[in-house]
Amino acid sequence: MVKMKKILLKHSMTTLLIVAIFIWSSCNKSSESNSQPVQVNPKWSELGSFPTFNSYINVITTDANGNIYAAGNFENSNGNWYVAKWNGSSWSELGGTNNSTFNNPIYTIATDKLGNIYAAGGFLNTNGNNYVAKWDGTKWGELGGNNTSTFNDVGGFGITSLTTDINGNVYAGGDFTNSKGYDYVARWNGYSWGELGGTNSSTFNGRIESIVSDIKGNIYVAGQFINNKGSYVAKWSGSSWNNLNGGNGYMDIISLAIDGNGNLYAAGAFKNSNGNYYVAKWNGTSLAELGGSNTSNFNEAINTITTDISGNVYAAGDFTNGTSSQNGNFYVAKWSGSAWSELGGNNTPTFNGFISSITSDTKGYIYAAGSFTNGNNSQNGNFYVARY
Repeated sequence: MVKMKKILLKHSMTTLLIVAIFIWSSCNKSSESNSQPVQVNPKWSELGSFPTFNSYINVITTDANGNIYAAGNFENSNGNWYVAKWNGSSWSELGGTNNSTFNNPIYTIATDKLGNIYAAGGFLNTNGNNYVAKWDGTKWGELGGNNTSTFNDVGGFGITSLTTDINGNVYAGGDFTNSKGYDYVARWNGYSWGELGGTNSSTFNGRIESIVSDIKGNIYVAGQFINNKGSYVAKWSGSSWNNLNGGNGYMDIISLAIDGNGNLYAAGAFKNSNGNYYVAKWNGTSLAELGGSNTSNFNEAINTITTDISGNVYAAGDFTNGTSSQNGNFYVAKWSGSAWSELGGNNTPTFNGFISSITSDTKGYIYAAGSFTNGNNSQNGNFYVARY
């Protein structure tokens, strides 16, 4: 409350006038403070009344300004794949209607602190190589220049993961290999592409599916590559690669996430001893099940994990709230620090297809997308982005 000096008034009319002004001002401020939208009963809703996504959404992300981007298997009317942007009121093709020339699906998108947008996937340049595309605010272009990419896509999945670090470097991973036949992480340093760690230094013997960076600039990667103990998370600390968990029998680590405190999380197709899939957290010495051993009840693989501004962890994928993958609906799970819960309430989500990507924004909203539609099944209705 603002402190006010007492003023001696000579006339009662002046006193009444001041009291009236004070009451009017207080009511007006109260009205202004209550004009902000408040989620009394948070729930899932469709982002945009008339989505035009005609196929699966593989990835969603957000930028510092709160814009949402989506990409995947959907095409524009020219038959090209594109990145869609939600500007707060509507969806549109980034670059303008039918501006895109991407000739195959998009699997991954990323943003940097300058507002640049990067996209990659199965699309090719005229030399037949996969490439990273950059949207600089006015146009799309191949990062590095036309036909400079040498990403050879030996496995048929193209570039499956992108991230940027605090210095603006761009990192890409996927099915492409170096001349020794190993998959590797490529880094764009602002001038050229290079293999992180040096030419032919990589020993990743399988596809890279997820890359993330932390506030210190460390890079973490995971995927289908293995050592003699199974899949593992690899960390680039600036000079060398280190295996965080040494391989603990994991199978296919699909997604990595880092929270605001630098904690690392991993999830995918690996199970605990009860046969349930789970999210693992790096505790400084090993990757351990979040919540404790055998506390998870996810009945199918986890495709995507993310964190929010409050440090909560979210997971989604092929798992459902039924007794098997044939029963129940797909949902987003939230870890609040002590337990997993179904975001939106038990058995309330109506997602009728798997969830491939989740993300959060600076306001605390959670977004989900994948193969679910606003119809009765994946053959009816349009695919859409959901917001909680």
